Amino acid sequence: MAVSTEEQVAAAGADDTVILCRGTVVDTANKVKANKSAGGVKADANCGAPSEDLAKLQVGGFQTELLKKLKITYEEFVKNKPPEYSTDEKKAKGFASGALLYVAIKKKYLTKGSGSEDGWIALPQAPLVNADWMPCGKIKEEGKRLPIAD
Repeated sequence: MAVSTEEQVAAAGADDTVILCRGTVVDTANKVKANKSAGGVKADANCGAPSEDLAKLQVGGFQTELLKKLKITYEEFVKNKPPEYSTDEKKAKGFASGALLYVAIKKKYLTKGSGSEDGWIALPQAPLVNADWMPCGKIKEEGKRLPIAD
């Protein structure tokens, strides 16, 4: 699957489909593929894109002032953390703990994420046009969660 470039995603219209990737664990990749949603949960076509503040929180980690502004707790954020996908396969492979996940998603569900990772954030329930994955990276032991492989 050919990944869209950063420029293609930025220039895409709301209903245009773009291809992004992310390194993750096999269980997450299977859930995303089965549920056809960015986070592997039940898809909701009405969810929209993450707010700029939520994207900043996802990229920047724990930030008390943003949690207060969004009126969510840290635990709520971690439980529903929006996944970040990339336009750079090489960077995504660096985060892979068993799977390199590819998704086809409409631009209207995306908000710009990390600049250094060529990232785009989606809500976990954002519907996908398609998803597939390939084995990649060292498979982590079951039950030991890696912080970058959510």
